Amino acid sequence: MTANCSRTRLKVKEYKARLGFTGRSAYALLEDIGDEMLKSLVVLENPVEGSRMKFQILSHAKYYDNEGIIELKFHDEMRPLLLRLQQHFTQIPLNVFLRLKSGYAMKMYVRVRSWNPRDSRNGLPHWEMDVNQVRGFFGLDDDEYKKPSHITDGVLKRAMHELNERADLTFRYEPIKDGRKQVGWSFRAIPNTPTSTLSAGAAATKRREEKSEERQMARASSIPSSKFENARERWLRAPQQIREPMAKQDP
Repeated sequence: MTANCSRTRLKVKEYKARLGFTGRSAYALLEDIGDEMLKSLVVLENPVEGSRMKFQILSHAKYYDNEGIIELKFHDEMRPLLLRLQQHFTQIPLNVFLRLKSGYAMKMYVRVRSWNPRDSRNGLPHWEMDVNQVRGFFGLDDDEYKKPSHITDGVLKRAMHELNERADLTFRYEPIKDGRKQVGWSFRAIPNTPTSTLSAGAAATKRREEKSEERQMARASSIPSSKFENARERWLRAPQQIREPMAKQDP
């Protein structure tokens, strides 16, 4: 592989084993990923100007079919983001990023990586976004995922599942509520062992634990903010061996 801050060339045969591709050709899979990245938008907000800028992650993807080489050129507006990540955080591992299939997961991985919980310089890897900020971040149209619950199921949950399975970092989210109305989400970045790299037994155990957490998050979304805080504190204080029974109870 050859790369600079904004341009990367991949020799597909070198990445086939590292990315764990089997069955269908690695070249075709990487081409699909490149196509998805060409469709994925990044949204940058400037609160001083009151403006939002949107641009694609990639400006082009060039495929050298006879040589099995793929060239990815990041959009020029990505350059300061990539430089900032290189200077202040651990560089994004390309072999992880290229395992991701959906634009939602790609965007969340970049965000989670910028809050890398393995980097002591980041402090508490935690941030909050209201509903409109989340819609802008993922580039959702007005007629897409109209309710917060739709965004949770169709965007956040899907991105989290994919990072759980494929990435070295993932995230968890909790609702922010004003009474019974959900107004946003609180996010935290967490280290992750990709489920796809585990043995069958370990992978099954990890998925059960994640499902238990997910049930707890779903129940938290359906209760008023005061009850949610009480349920959250109970969950955080509980030992691991009793979390699953708690998840089966109403908060």
